[in-house]
Amino acid sequence: MTGSPPGDAAGVIYDFIDVVRLNGVAVSISETQDALRAVSMVGFEQPERVRAALAATLAKTPEDRAAVDHLFRLYFNYQADELIDQDEDDLAEEAAAPRPGDQPQVDLQQLAGNMGGLAGRIAMGDQAAVEMAIRAAARDIPVEQLRHFWQEGFFTYRLLEILDQEGARDEVRELIQELEWNGGAAERDAAEVLQQRLQAFEQQVRQFVRRQLRQQDLFAVQRFRRESLRRTSFRKASQEELYLMRREVERMARRLRTRVSLRRRRARSGQLHLQETVRANLQTSLVPFRLRYRRKKKNRPELVVWFDLSESVRAVSEFTLMFVYALQDLFQKVRSFGFVADTVELTDLFRFNDFDEALRRVMAADVINVYRHSDYGEALRQFWTKYPDAVRPQTILIVLGDGRSNYQNHEPELMRQIARRAKHTLWMNPEPRNSWGLGDSVMHDYLRHFREAAVVSNLRELEKVVDQLATRLW
Repeated sequence: MTGSPPGDAAGVIYDFIDVVRLNGVAVSISETQDALRAVSMVGFEQPERVRAALAATLAKTPEDRAAVDHLFRLYFNYQADELIDQDEDDLAEEAAAPRPGDQPQVDLQQLAGNMGGLAGRIAMGDQAAVEMAIRAAARDIPVEQLRHFWQEGFFTYRLLEILDQEGARDEVRELIQELEWNGGAAERDAAEVLQQRLQAFEQQVRQFVRRQLRQQDLFAVQRFRRESLRRTSFRKASQEELYLMRREVERMARRLRTRVSLRRRRARSGQLHLQETVRANLQTSLVPFRLRYRRKKKNRPELVVWFDLSESVRAVSEFTLMFVYALQDLFQKVRSFGFVADTVELTDLFRFNDFDEALRRVMAADVINVYRHSDYGEALRQFWTKYPDAVRPQTILIVLGDGRSNYQNHEPELMRQIARRAKHTLWMNPEPRNSWGLGDSVMHDYLRHFREAAVVSNLRELEKVVDQLATRLW
């Protein structure tokens, strides 16, 4: 990285940011530009400053910071900790000791200046420029297919081939032979240094391929962990998994919000209205100078979530609410109602408090008794009498619960009257479909009044259901 020119370094920074994104850290276009400006300001001579600049502009949480730091050391093969652990005497001795490849008495810079391309960079010992050339060549090979250690030799060979290693090696060896033929001690030292730099170049290519292999291993692990997390049941998740799930919900919500925004933008542009276009261009012999579009205005729907807070469904309710409130700007209005045996509106609690604090108060039974047995009939009666205007023709009604009434009156007719008012109805149940209707389950009595019903027991199923709902409504 030392002495990297800004133009070449920008490509490396872009590649590094792609690696950061692949590991689950969200980086926007503006943050990418901030990172480039920050790196340009601190310069490229000190890797620790570059690392700090990238971490400051790309990381938004302590977890993001740890990921950026780890990936920086892996991507640039930079180990600051090894330098920190050495004391000043060790560093002084190391600095004073002669190193292979130190500049000999012969002016290699001048000799190498007459050589162009990769051979000149190798002869001058400019490892940063060589690294840039290696990274540029790597864009022409499918590095993402590097999966196993036995592929290392093939990818190294392909990189050397793209870099025209044979041509560069022949040029450097010609210079080595010329120096050796002169016969002086200084020339022989210079020839030895060039030979070491030529070997160092080949080793640098191999190290680059090994780093790529480690990165691909890391990507595979990250993908496996993320997919495993998405399939883990909310009920069976550990505390650590629940924490990671919350971060994943935020990421999923951002992605879905972006997709919906794109759909809205396309919908606003409208479809070509052929008849109106023909009429508008009669004066130009039907040459379509003026296009007319059929635009259909779509108003944002309202959302009502009626969710079970009993112990058996609580974890699913928590993540569904988190997902819904992360998407609340897509709706004209969002109202939430919790129930066990009573129904209580929780809209203002979530509106005027931090989401985590509001959720803590709900689960701690500060606003509703969550320790009673579920009573769908009583909860429906309270919802109907206390909040008669909650469900309207522009409302999407989402009910989240297991549909188990504990053998009490479950008021199916009242559910029918509520559901028929809504624009769209969706029931989410964390239990498998083959258990619906068994025991005290009254799901079949309710489902005849709902347009959709889905099993939602993990993140994967939750995202699928919400994505399908968004696709139909926008």
